[in-house]
Amino acid sequence: MSNFGFYLKQLTLRGAGLQDASIDFDDGLNVVTGPSDTGKTFISQCIDFMFGGSNPPEEIPEAEGYDEIFLSLVSRNDNRTHVLSRGRRGGAFALNSAGREEVILSATHDPNSENTISHFLLRLTGTAGKLIRTNARGKTRQVSFRDIARLVVIDEETVITRRSPILTGQFTTSTVEKGVFRLLLTGVDDSAIREEPNRQIAKQRESAKYEVIDKVRENLLSRIKSMGVEGTSDALRDQLAKSDTYLAELNTELSRSQQSATNLENSRRARWFELHRVESRIAVIEQLQARFVLLDEQYTSDLRLLETITEVGFRLDQLQENRCPVCGAPPEHHAADFHSDNATPATVATASRAEAERTRELKTDLVKTLNDNERELSSLRLNLISLRNSLSDIGKELDLEAKPRLQEIIQQIQESQERRAALLRVIELYEQLVELDELSDVEKSEVSTASHGAAPSVSVGEAEQFSQEVENLLREWKFPGLDRVVFSEVDQDVVISGRKRGGRGKGVRAITHSAFSIALANYCANRGMPHPSTLTIDSPLVVYREPDDDEGEFSTDVKDMFYRTLATSDLAVQVIILENDIPPDDVDAVANVIKFTGSSVGRRGFIPARQDELDTGV
Repeated sequence: MSNFGFYLKQLTLRGAGLQDASIDFDDGLNVVTGPSDTGKTFISQCIDFMFGGSNPPEEIPEAEGYDEIFLSLVSRNDNRTHVLSRGRRGGAFALNSAGREEVILSATHDPNSENTISHFLLRLTGTAGKLIRTNARGKTRQVSFRDIARLVVIDEETVITRRSPILTGQFTTSTVEKGVFRLLLTGVDDSAIREEPNRQIAKQRESAKYEVIDKVRENLLSRIKSMGVEGTSDALRDQLAKSDTYLAELNTELSRSQQSATNLENSRRARWFELHRVESRIAVIEQLQARFVLLDEQYTSDLRLLETITEVGFRLDQLQENRCPVCGAPPEHHAADFHSDNATPATVATASRAEAERTRELKTDLVKTLNDNERELSSLRLNLISLRNSLSDIGKELDLEAKPRLQEIIQQIQESQERRAALLRVIELYEQLVELDELSDVEKSEVSTASHGAAPSVSVGEAEQFSQEVENLLREWKFPGLDRVVFSEVDQDVVISGRKRGGRGKGVRAITHSAFSIALANYCANRGMPHPSTLTIDSPLVVYREPDDDEGEFSTDVKDMFYRTLATSDLAVQVIILENDIPPDDVDAVANVIKFTGSSVGRRGFIPARQDELDTGV
């Protein structure tokens, strides 16, 4: 087991008045999963930035207000904790190591200074002061940690490239890249090489070189012309800047239009609720009116009856009392015990008149209530008409103005993005053309010596055991149809079961790129070779989300065994996987699995939600 390298312990973002955004790592396997836009790629960018990268992490809305990044790491040789801090937009580093005073480190590598982030990380890695050859004549320079960083922080675009994992595709840097690979693989640098002076090479060889350069240049110019984008490199960069400005304006306009459409939808929803309330109220009042009309009719009937009783009572009271209509007895012989003054017709008439008066009061109140309800009904019906008209107007505004405007802006954004992509491709071709012209100038001014030959590629023999390490790893992952894994000296890459790794679909390239990088880290750690011994890979399992045409039936066993093997095997390094897919449940017990949900349930993402977002449910 190697004492070289380190492992990451914690990554933190800090900003005034904001809750820290922090994630903890363990040695061994770490898996950060979750849907898109939860900060996984941002984590990878922060790590690379803290390894001395010149490009700050992407400007994302969630990171607004965070102005400093902290990266805590533990050196393997003495188990000491070191905390690096750096402004989120760049600048120098502050290093705080346990038991030591703070040191300021320059972000730029300087072979004559130890106070740089590059020297600090190279010292932990075991490669400080190592020399690397830069050209065929044997010119050398010191290794920078940026030469190594791209091998240990692998973004989602690099992981699917067709070229070798050790190469960037730039001709002018391929010698250094191959030399760094040999240094990690063998532990031997290029300090023994001595630069030789230029010698005249045969004219035929030089002529052949220039012919090749001219053909490549002609091909580049043809590709530029075929893309239909005119202008010089500087003019295209100006167009790109204007395109970026226009795209930003479109995104702002899109946000405003989306907010306007949202406001209209909210207004329409509020009016729907009010419409339903008014309709319900109208129905209730109409039912009450029907009942009150019946009650009014009953009051009228009661009044007529009471008026009749009153009239009869008074008439009977005016009659003279005479003989009993039953027995004919005169009044003086009537039984006084059965006679009651309270039951006289006059009394009954008086009582009926009082009851009729009370009934008239009730009827008056009822009529007032009926009139009030009728006025309210009239008002509600007018309001109902207004609400329906308003809903119709809002619907028309949404369908005829807001939604078409949104579609128009989205279409403009898509066209602008396509235009921007075309500009970028042409600018890249121009850059290749400039590099080709520079190469041509170098060839014309400096003729390479034959003593050192071509760029020092790693040989098949040097990579034999490493290739076996890759094969063993793929076999543990149950890679389908696996036979032998050998090393191609020409491509500086592995050949898997007779097929070039770079010739596979992008999903398989991602998995095999991961196998290459993990095997290299493990190979160095187990043999005491220099290596950072930490590895961050973004989206190694893209084959399961965006498979190429020939990858649709790729076995899910590879994904499951990918996680299980890294979690349970004797992994000698730290591996951080950033992936959308959740690993098998049994991996949680043996690895550091961090799950982002993208919602308010569980941990939303790397950067915590702010209070205003929690209040609005965003």
